[in-house]
Amino acid sequence: MITENSISHILRWIVFAPVAVVGAWILWFIAHNIILFSAPLLPYSYDLFGYSIIVESYLRDFFPQLGSNVFASLMSGYFFVLIGAKIAPYDQKKIAYMLLSLGLVFNAYLTVSFALLLMDTYGTDYTIFDPDYWSVLGFISQTTGMVFSTYEIHQNDVFSEEP
Repeated sequence: MITENSISHILRWIVFAPVAVVGAWILWFIAHNIILFSAPLLPYSYDLFGYSIIVESYLRDFFPQLGSNVFASLMSGYFFVLIGAKIAPYDQKKIAYMLLSLGLVFNAYLTVSFALLLMDTYGTDYTIFDPDYWSVLGFISQTTGMVFSTYEIHQNDVFSEEP
């Protein structure tokens, strides 16, 4: 007999992966835009121990780009595994391992694809995409976030309801 509890479990099994992907993307989008929109607020000079340090314009562009790619991708990978494992009705550790392995395969594929695109091993003078060095760093950061989240789920019972 189908009960309300079994319908809830079935729905949770169906939606855990799409919700994890959408949740991770929303978190990436929010973190990425917060860092990029706060970049113009960086000062042009710092006063350090009485010495004035002037920040060059290329550094003012580099650090927000680095922060937005690394931090936003790290958060995205971390919460991808955490959200997916939390939504699954049971076996959170196994789901975390499964999401980690899916994320590793996906990120490895994208990293190798973009690395080949950056190397331009196809011998063409043009490519469909412009080389994006930041995307490779983002894939590595996202993988690191997924590994951190899976390790935390493995080590601790992060989903316990007890205070």
